Amino acid sequence: MSNLPPARFWDFSVKRYALGENMHHCLALQDKFGVNINLLLLLGWCVSNNIMLTLVQWQALRHAIKQSDEKLNLHRQKRRKVKHKTPFNSVRYQQLKDEELSLERLQQADMLAQFNQQTHHSVEPQQVNGSIPAFIHLYNLRGNADALALIAAVVN
Repeated sequence: MSNLPPARFWDFSVKRYALGENMHHCLALQDKFGVNINLLLLLGWCVSNNIMLTLVQWQALRHAIKQSDEKLNLHRQKRRKVKHKTPFNSVRYQQLKDEELSLERLQQADMLAQFNQQTHHSVEPQQVNGSIPAFIHLYNLRGNADALALIAAVVN
């Protein structure tokens, strides 16, 4: 079993998301390919820490956040509607963004509760991390050059 504290992963996530063009890459993967950004950031953490997850482990993680993912998607739709509403209400929009971040953080806690119950294997830094092909398979993205390039940009 691993023990990845939620606060530590949140810090990693915020830094990785803000790095370079990662925000745009993450949002493209979310909007075009249905990739969950928290799972994507966990993939980045696993690669950075030489931890390998199997497809079965990724599936369990995705299942663990299914309910929170539905809530987040509904909330995200509401926020996007407010963003494009005329006249624009910046106070309401900021409130919805803050609420969404809170939901993201709760989702990470659900995800890490599952992750911390799993047994993980280490890989040598020079080896290909099996987490990457398992993640790609989870979202059925094999052969999708655009998605693979975006994943590689975020993870590396």
